[in-house]
Order: sequence, then structure tokens, then C-alpha cells
Amino acid sequence: MKEIREKIIECLENLGFVLDKMSEEKDVDLSEYILDSIDFVQFLVELEETFAIDIPDSMLGIDVLKSLNGLANMILELKKN
Repeated sequence: MKEIREKIIECLENLGFVLDKMSEEKDVDLSEYILDSIDFVQFLVELEETFAIDIPDSMLGIDVLKSLNGLANMILELKKN
């Protein structure tokens, strides 16, 4: 899961969001960084391209951004399927 977390952080950095180094070791509320719907959509597209996944509409919501660990777990589940 650490590799997925690192790639998520890299996706954020590609969009201009910088997380502090402590974020690599703890859970993060991503909604503190992604403040509007345009950022949210860009982030989702970046995730889908990076991980070669399709995030179903049922999983698309601001709740996805409440936890870096939760998002990493969701991506891990999607990659298994």
C-alpha cells in the first residue's frame, strides 16, 4: 500500500499540490488540498491514468478525499478486479 500512497501523492504534486513530508507517513485529509470540483475531476483523471483504473460513479464523491489511506485501499481493490 505504501507504493500506492506514494503514487497518489505524486498525482497531487503533478497537479501542483504539495504535501509536507510528514504526509508520507500519516493519513491525510485530501479535501484540505482539493478545494473545488475542477481540482477534484483533474485529480480523478490523474488517478485513473496513473493506476490504469476506472473509478465507478458509485465511488465518486467528496468522501473519497477524506483519507489518503482510504483512497489507497479503494485503488487497491479496483486494481484487484
